[in-house]
Amino acid sequence: MARTFSFAGSPIRNVLERAHDMLPSIEKVLAVYYDDKKDGLRISLAHRASEGVHIEEVNTVDVMDKLKSFREKATPISWLHHEDIPFKIEKRRDRKIEVFEELENTVLLLRFENETDQKSDLLFYYFNGDTSNFGVSLDNRALTTELKSIISHILYHAVKSQIREHKENQEKLKLLNQNTRYALHENKELKEELENTHHRYRQSLADLCLQYVKEISAEYNTSFKLSPAALDKLINYKGDINNVRLILEQAAFFASTVHIDEAPEGITIEDSYINTENLGVTETVSKSDTDVSIREQRYTKTKTILDDMEQAAQRLKDQNQKLTSNNLARSLPHPKSAAAISDQLNKHRDRIIKLFDEHPEDWALIRKSFRPIQNIMNS
Repeated sequence: MARTFSFAGSPIRNVLERAHDMLPSIEKVLAVYYDDKKDGLRISLAHRASEGVHIEEVNTVDVMDKLKSFREKATPISWLHHEDIPFKIEKRRDRKIEVFEELENTVLLLRFENETDQKSDLLFYYFNGDTSNFGVSLDNRALTTELKSIISHILYHAVKSQIREHKENQEKLKLLNQNTRYALHENKELKEELENTHHRYRQSLADLCLQYVKEISAEYNTSFKLSPAALDKLINYKGDINNVRLILEQAAFFASTVHIDEAPEGITIEDSYINTENLGVTETVSKSDTDVSIREQRYTKTKTILDDMEQAAQRLKDQNQKLTSNNLARSLPHPKSAAAISDQLNKHRDRIIKLFDEHPEDWALIRKSFRPIQNIMNS
């Protein structure tokens, strides 16, 4: 199988490779041509061998120098006698290349302009001196001038047509290659543009998530932050982007519930807190269930803090102990320091005031007797 298209190389080389297909009985054909890929002169010989037609390269410097003068002429057709050819290479016993050896042969020289170096590419056809070249084995009439004229005319235009077709195919291949390279380049650019767009989308979604977390933190009066895994999970969410806020609200509520007995500097929303499944059902339930609204979820932690303080204050009263910050802190279900109590109340100040307004009968003991609560009420 050919390694590439037959018209990918030199047109003269292509003619040489098919010369014995066109003239099966011819002994040998010599090609002298300028090779663009080699950027130099090449001499190739196609001749008969025991295994069939064989092509070999002639690299003798002396042969190349003498053939240069032949390339400078423009006469398209010449019939040469062996004496018209200024050199010959003797036949070797090892049956290697033989050039211009059989003195009785008649040689037809065809010239074709090479557009690269503006000189002629040469094809030497070695004919026998009779019509046996054309498969008429019983007819050994000599090649007359009239027959030579017919032969040269037909062969010249056949080769010229082959060369023209070769070049046209080359141009078509170049155009195809240009279009292919353009398509590949365009595809590469589109791929890069898509990757950039995808990157910008991910960055925009990440910024949106962080903004939502900031807003939810303000509503909870608690500093929430997303773990890298949680942020990545949200960025890779394939659902409606309008659901992201609700997903984060639910995750924040879950995180605040998990850390309800702690007073950390901030609460990290882990990826395991984020539930993107059955979101539609969750939304429906959230909207229809009047007992557990989104707003109440956000106030749950504040209510729990006030409930724990009220119960601790009642225990201190029953034990006839003073209702101080230190005593109350030690009496909580999960004891903490007085400073932690103060910090917790400061963080929930706005919600405590709101809850007191909405539930005037609740948390009566700490409202009446616990000074840090009274300070909030009077602020």
